Amino acid sequence: MIFARANLGAALGGKGDWDGAIAEYQKALDLNPKNDAAHANLAAALGNKGDADGAIAEYRKALSPEPQ
Repeated sequence: MIFARANLGAALGGKGDWDGAIAEYQKALDLNPKNDAAHANLAAALGNKGDADGAIAEYRKALSPEPQ
């Protein structure tokens, strides 16, 4: 299920629907909070939406040995 959420997030982001992409990546992280790829994808979506602080926080989680 996490991959379906991540794939949907990627598809929405590809269409420029950053709010939809962010929502799907957050749902993916609800299923697996330690998924570094989902954190990185969420960070990219947040950055594309203009939320630099949120993007930095998510990139830090993605790079952490144990994402929160």
